[in-house]
Amino acid sequence: MTPFHRVSGVAAPMTTPNIDTDVIMPKMFLKGVDRSGLSDGAFNLLRFNAGKPNPDFVLNKDGYRDACFLVVGPNFGCGSSRE
Repeated sequence: MTPFHRVSGVAAPMTTPNIDTDVIMPKMFLKGVDRSGLSDGAFNLLRFNAGKPNPDFVLNKDGYRDACFLVVGPNFGCGSSRE
C-alpha cells in the first residue's frame, strides 16, 4: 500500500456531541442488500425537516455541501440498537 502524504478539501464542522449511528444512517435506509441510495440516508434525520432541506444543517449550507471531511464532536458514531 502506498501511503498518502497529503489530502485536501473542505471540512465541515459537525461538533454536536454523541451523534450515534442511527443518526448517521437511519435503519430505514438499510433494508436492502444493495448499496445504492445510501447517500440519501446519510444524516437524513438532520438534513431534512418534513421532507424539506433543513437550512440549519451544516451539509446543507453553502460552502459545505460538497465537503470531503467532517470535523466531528466527541463520541461521534457512538453505539446504537444495531450494535
